Amino acid sequence: MNKLDSLLSRILNRPFEVRFEALDNLLKSYGFECRRVSGVGSHVIYKRAGFRPLPIPNKQLVKSCFVKQALAMLQELIEPDDELVNSWLRRLTNIFPYPTPAS
Repeated sequence: MNKLDSLLSRILNRPFEVRFEALDNLLKSYGFECRRVSGVGSHVIYKRAGFRPLPIPNKQLVKSCFVKQALAMLQELIEPDDELVNSWLRRLTNIFPYPTPAS
């Protein structure tokens, strides 16, 4: 298991305890660029060609709804048959029934 798989596994196994730095590293490793919002220092926007911008609050712990949005976007880039990602997204959908922008 390489470093990226380990990071993804850690995020998927503890979705309610994801630190901002871990999610930041995961998104950057998949080619997303980080841009700070001028005037609003509490949010960071991640952008990548072909994907909608993803704003995430710059706090120590990231809420699981933002983690769900990030993973839903990454689902296209991660192996489509990765059962761990799919099962985690199903569990979050049961907890948060509202659709994400990527769905």
